[in-house]
Amino acid sequence: MKTIAHQFNKPNRLSDLHRLLKSAFWITLLSASVMLLLVGCSNHSQEDANHTGPGKAYEEAQNRVKQRDYKGAIVAYEAELRDKPDNAEAHLEVAILHQKRTYDFAAAIFHYQKFLDLRPDSDSRISVEKSIEVCKRAIASTVELEPNSFALQKHVTELTKTNEKRTREIQLLEQKNADLTGDISKLTAELAKLAAEIQRIKQQGAMEYAKSLREGGAATAGVSQEFIDSIVEKYTLRYTIQPGDSFWKIANDHNIDVALLQSANPDLSAKSIRPGDVMNIPKKPE
Repeated sequence: MKTIAHQFNKPNRLSDLHRLLKSAFWITLLSASVMLLLVGCSNHSQEDANHTGPGKAYEEAQNRVKQRDYKGAIVAYEAELRDKPDNAEAHLEVAILHQKRTYDFAAAIFHYQKFLDLRPDSDSRISVEKSIEVCKRAIASTVELEPNSFALQKHVTELTKTNEKRTREIQLLEQKNADLTGDISKLTAELAKLAAEIQRIKQQGAMEYAKSLREGGAATAGVSQEFIDSIVEKYTLRYTIQPGDSFWKIANDHNIDVALLQSANPDLSAKSIRPGDVMNIPKKPE
């Protein structure tokens, strides 16, 4: 009987085992579905966080740029990128600040490249690539000049001092030249006056000499009348007296002294001149 009962119970155990396996399968499948759902929600939440609009840090950064607080703006942009690393606009804005305001060209290149990675089809791609090249050239030029910067600065300082010294010397020379020019002008004027005075003295002396020869007699002095006439002709002009002329008027018209005019014409007097008479006018100094 036990054998028969045992045989009867054996199919029941197999059925129970089948049901248990089936239940375990559905439980496992349900658990996996729940886990996948939870992971999917988590990913979507993270994506939503990354793709939602700019946060408060981004707005703060833009306000600081308007206030010309560029360092504060960079700090705010960096805070924005820590929360939203895929914010391409924040990468672009902070790259521009690093390039044009803080001159941190390496940081600028990093953020420019991140912008291009996030927005490969952006309309700004060409200009961003040009900015990257500009930053690279700036870094290269700094590296090339760095070993010689001290010597170069020393040389520039020496040249600056030499230039300042030469400038002062030029200013002194210009002042001396101006002083000499003024002195030369004064000397020229004095020489002109002296020459005029010499000429006047020569004229007056010649006239007086001619007068003394006439009064003392040419024969007594041992000179001819022609010699006397040549002296008078050398220093005088012949002038025909016009109606209304007088010694004073003629002297004034010819800018000479009345006494000099009188000595050039010893045979004439102020009361005896008549229109038609010819008199000697001393020549002006040359």
